[in-house]
Amino acid sequence: MSTFILSALLLMAASVSAADNTQVIYGWVEHGIILPNSIPLEMKFDTGAKSSSVDANGIELYEKDNTQWVRFNIDIEGTDSDKPRSVQYDLPVIRKVKISGAGGEVHRVVVLMDICIDGHSLKKEEFTLANRSNKQYPVLIGRSTLQHLGALVDSSKKFIRSGKCST
Repeated sequence: MSTFILSALLLMAASVSAADNTQVIYGWVEHGIILPNSIPLEMKFDTGAKSSSVDANGIELYEKDNTQWVRFNIDIEGTDSDKPRSVQYDLPVIRKVKISGAGGEVHRVVVLMDICIDGHSLKKEEFTLANRSNKQYPVLIGRSTLQHLGALVDSSKKFIRSGKCST
């Protein structure tokens, strides 16, 4: 009898755990938007990177209310004109990080940004600001954000999710 009760309890615990761990398969590149300005960008899902990063230019640090802030621009390509349109952001700096890579160490600013991917809004995700102009994709989504999204990444596919984000 006690074996039956123990088995039933384990089965119930496993089903609750499985229900809480809903994961969705994404391609290694998906469409998404940066809120609140609804900037549509292609986002590379990179399981090898811990943090997310966005292509930012004109990065300028300044003080506001005894807090460090950063002003930067994000370019939007594919608009009506041939030139990219630039959207300016002013956000508080959460912290600064040191990133080590093949090219050596670089220091980057971390900010909180809201994004939407496949109809799922994620609030206050950490992004480092980087010059990604030499990269094919302006946004890199790292493991931390992938975990919040509940994402499994299929490295053989791109653009497999069709959910829309309301703008």
